Amino acid sequence: PAEEGEEEEENKLPYDKMDIEVKIKGTYWSIVAFLEELQKFPKMISVNDIAFSPERAGRSDQGPNAEIEATMSLTAVVMKGGKG
Repeated sequence: PAEEGEEEEENKLPYDKMDIEVKIKGTYWSIVAFLEELQKFPKMISVNDIAFSPERAGRSDQGPNAEIEATMSLTAVVMKGGKG
């Protein structure tokens, strides 16, 4: 029943939460720039988890210009009824 109470409470809120998974490729610093721009986004978005991995296994490119892949778990706040 604790879950029922939480569900009822969420139904009363004027917004919904939307889970989003994003995968991007780039240098470490280009991914950091993406995250900085995400902070400026006019809607509330939280980064719940982020994981980095080499773009291609076995590639010898290393250093500041090496391509990596970032997988992010995001939550966006969306107003109910398509408002704001």
